[in-house]
Amino acid sequence: MNVQPKRISHRIARRAGHQGVRPSVGDQAEVEKSATDLPSREAIDVNSSGRCTQQSSSAVPSPICNQETNVKRCKWTQEEYKDAMLCYYKAQAEPTKDNITKETYRIWRQRNPNVRPNMDANKIASQRRYIEKNKKLTAIEIDRI
Repeated sequence: MNVQPKRISHRIARRAGHQGVRPSVGDQAEVEKSATDLPSREAIDVNSSGRCTQQSSSAVPSPICNQETNVKRCKWTQEEYKDAMLCYYKAQAEPTKDNITKETYRIWRQRNPNVRPNMDANKIASQRRYIEKNKKLTAIEIDRI
């Protein structure tokens, strides 16, 4: 008589088509993700221009951002797009010993000292490329700059 030994598999017991929601562990505390939470309704103020801003102690209001954490993913406005491109064009027109990316950042930071404190030279360069690639500004708007 042939008796096959039971095959021990080290795979997850739930197959891909039958996974569903994982049951929570009984002794594990339920934790909410704080990095993706939006600010509470009390903290949001809609000003007269219709743009939502968060009430905070900073002088410059910014788009809805989670100020309590270091996660600062805010949508750029058309004015911010124009400002970034203006700084880039100024850096191109007045070449210095620094490269254009650093010079663009220096000009942008002088114009916006308290806005987007986590912005650096590479991020502003990436934003400029995004504006150009996705045509976030029309040719007429770019000509005005």
